[in-house]
Amino acid sequence: MDHLDYLERVRRFVRSTFEELGGPVKTVEETVLLRGDHYCGRRFRSGTLVAVWFSDENELKFYGPSGGIARVFRPAIVLEPAYQQRAA
Repeated sequence: MDHLDYLERVRRFVRSTFEELGGPVKTVEETVLLRGDHYCGRRFRSGTLVAVWFSDENELKFYGPSGGIARVFRPAIVLEPAYQQRAA
């Protein structure tokens, strides 16, 4: 799985977790995070909810309306196989 496919899974996961934490999500702002000159992840924001994905560590932190950590996922997204082989 390439980075763009994985990033799309992260986006869907962030949106669904925002819905669990605070109700319907109309828009999600997304910002690229850089450490020095190197890409290190994304920041997502919807209203008062914020999520930060650190791509190198594959860690996703969700912050609630008060700014405190609401949830932490390590690894951020569990990769499922693209297909599953079924026994005949």
